[in-house]
Amino acid sequence: MKRATLFLLAVALIIAAPHFIKQLMPLAPVTGTSMAPVLREGDLLKYEKTSPSEVKVGDIIVYRIPPLLQKSSDCSSIVAHRVVEIRGTTAGLYYHTKGDNNPAQDLWSVEYGDVIGKVSQRISYLGFPLLFLKSRSGLILIVIMFFASALCFYADELSQIRWKAPIFKHLAELLG
Repeated sequence: MKRATLFLLAVALIIAAPHFIKQLMPLAPVTGTSMAPVLREGDLLKYEKTSPSEVKVGDIIVYRIPPLLQKSSDCSSIVAHRVVEIRGTTAGLYYHTKGDNNPAQDLWSVEYGDVIGKVSQRISYLGFPLLFLKSRSGLILIVIMFFASALCFYADELSQIRWKAPIFKHLAELLG
């Protein structure tokens, strides 16, 4: 019983760890070439929360794209692009952005409420592990690792079980 509790606690920590790491150190992996050569796919961006007055033309901001635009533009939910124009309206500040490698401005304006932060640091290639873990292959790897760790964790108990089906007897012999 003690082992099961420890195993479940370890699984919960592994599942919760990315959320807490993101809160302590806001990070975003680069997924595409729209900001090349300044930002390359697989780079990891560290960003800092910022006030509207601190965002200037030329800054690279990280922002959320509204769900309707995601579907129509086939973009990821979080984008890092350069601010090319700032407009103030009665409704608030709007930023016009553009990828350095794109020929034209983005078709949408970014409201300040959608801005997650301003890029403060780029770490080359460190975003690839995050991109892999977010992929289908990464998810499969995580599931396999959980099952393998559970088998290792409970190997003694599994070896002591007397299975009736021939395949289980063979498995018990392999483990025991």
